[in-house]
Amino acid sequence: PETAKKWYYDAAKHNNHDALLNLALLHYRGEIMNPSAELAYQYLDNALKKGSSQAYYWMGVFLEKGIGCPKNLIEAQKAFQKAISLNIPGASYKYGCLLYEQGLASKNRRKARNLFIQAKDHLITYVTQPQPNQVNAGYACYCLATIFKAGQGTEPSQRTMRYWLEVSAGFGYPKAFVDLYRLLKPTEFNLALKYLKRGVEIGKNAEAIYELGLLYQSGFLSIEKDNNLATKYFEQAAKLNYKPALDRLMMS
Repeated sequence: PETAKKWYYDAAKHNNHDALLNLALLHYRGEIMNPSAELAYQYLDNALKKGSSQAYYWMGVFLEKGIGCPKNLIEAQKAFQKAISLNIPGASYKYGCLLYEQGLASKNRRKARNLFIQAKDHLITYVTQPQPNQVNAGYACYCLATIFKAGQGTEPSQRTMRYWLEVSAGFGYPKAFVDLYRLLKPTEFNLALKYLKRGVEIGKNAEAIYELGLLYQSGFLSIEKDNNLATKYFEQAAKLNYKPALDRLMMS
């Protein structure tokens, strides 16, 4: 990274906007000695002024989080909107997530509804693009599932909620496996158990591990009660600092 930094410095002297953007990201990601959020923002702002389209995406990120600059959600939205108009990959995801979080925080029901409608459209746009980032797509689909579950800016639909949970699980999003297990357990237990075990197999999914412990503690249909196995799963979840597991072990 330090060698790359020197190259980018040399290119930046000639107003190369890609070099300015890369310098900003080196500082932002802490990939060089003495990284500075303030310098990251300055380089990013210069990259934007020199014509970098990609810089609009990152300006949205910086303004949303307040990286090297005051946090400003209104300007962050404008930056993401510009990035979307320039077809920058990932901009629909970041903008959709920002709208979704604002919808959750809003006390005004009408405003929240409008935010959720926009969030839904942008998140669907993102996940239906060719080869979206797997982690981002998993979270986006999970947000869509919660939107349809609660009827946030749309009619509530358990069928559509299940669809987006299944897509989210397909991308490997941990909470989707647990939600599918809970949703399907009363009526489709074998499929529910399959999702739960897949959730455990992806690793470090404390909530799924804990649910498997509960299942063996009480027993259900084809699963026989096994307190030793239940304790084993509770201990695994506790090692991941999952509070319900820690509390349950303290009470036992």
